[in-house]
This record gives sequence, structure tokens and C-alpha cells, in this order.
Amino acid sequence: SPTPCEKTPIPIPTPSPTPCEETQTPSPTPCEETPSLTPSPTQKCDDHCKFSIGTGCLNFFPTDTAVTDPISSSIISVGHVDQTKEAYVCDGENYVLLSQYKPIGLSQDFSPSLFKSFGVDNRGICEMSGIGHEKLQGNQHEYLSGMKVVLPLGAYQRLNEECQVIENVHPQNDFEDCVSFEVCKGR
Repeated sequence: SPTPCEKTPIPIPTPSPTPCEETQTPSPTPCEETPSLTPSPTQKCDDHCKFSIGTGCLNFFPTDTAVTDPISSSIISVGHVDQTKEAYVCDGENYVLLSQYKPIGLSQDFSPSLFKSFGVDNRGICEMSGIGHEKLQGNQHEYLSGMKVVLPLGAYQRLNEECQVIENVHPQNDFEDCVSFEVCKGR
């Protein structure tokens, strides 16, 4: 017999909804997929981000300025990024929040705001943002070198072809509205 969430033919007329049909109740049923506003700590290290940086690799220097090309997408023109959330790093097979990444031997914990967006000079064409970072402390660079990172965008502008803002976006999904990149190897 089918499980409660398997699709089964619905007899007509149906006197009452089955467990998998939409109901009038405001609470989710066991069969509904409820979007998670906070990613699972076991999010696999796959790339589901909408956005990227041109170089694909983030340099350690300089600090407190964009060290990448502008954040881009093949389907969305991204303008100024008003807010970024705490980054996730790939620790083995799963992503973990940067501030919770505590490998043995790390001399100082990572700041939740280490990676962030900074304005990029796009020759005066559009106001855009790239990715940069705060100053690394202690031996942090040793643990970030070559690391895969996902930086969720908290608020950004969507632009039209004339670089005019057509929408201010406040995304909910950290592993969709994000920028993925690798930290360049070396110091």
C-alpha cells in the first residue's frame, strides 16, 4: 500500500482531503516541503549559487576592498550588494558557518563578517559589488587557502540593461542567492 506522501489516484468526488492534498489549515502537513530559511548544517558542498565572480578565486590581499571581479550571473544583472550574510566554508563534504569552523590548530576564531561585498569601479557604467574580506588574524590564512566558500547575499539590486535598479531583492535561501568561490592558495 502507498505511503502517506506517495501520489495516489484521487477518487471523484473526494469527501475529505487525503494527507497529501492541500488543506485549509495554515500549518504544514507532513507531505509539504517547507523552505528552510536557514540552511541545514549538512548542506552538501555542491554549487547551487546563482552568482559567481569572474576569477573564481579570492586573493588574500589587499583587505577591506573588493579583490574579485563584480558579482555576476548569466541570467540576472546584479548591481550594488547592500548586505551579505555569514559565509559558509566546505569542511570535508558539508558546509559549515565560518564562525563555527574551528579546525585543530587555528589560533583565532573566524569572524562571521570576514567575507563581505565591496563596491567595484566598473568604469562608471554601473554601480556593482565584488567580494573582499577583513584582515585575517593569526594563522587563519593557512586554514582558508584553497577553501571553497559560499557567501549568501542578504540584499542586492537587480538591474536592467541601462543599469537602472528594477528590483531590490531580499532573498531567503542562503544556498541559492549566494556567491560561490574558492580562496586562492598561498599567502
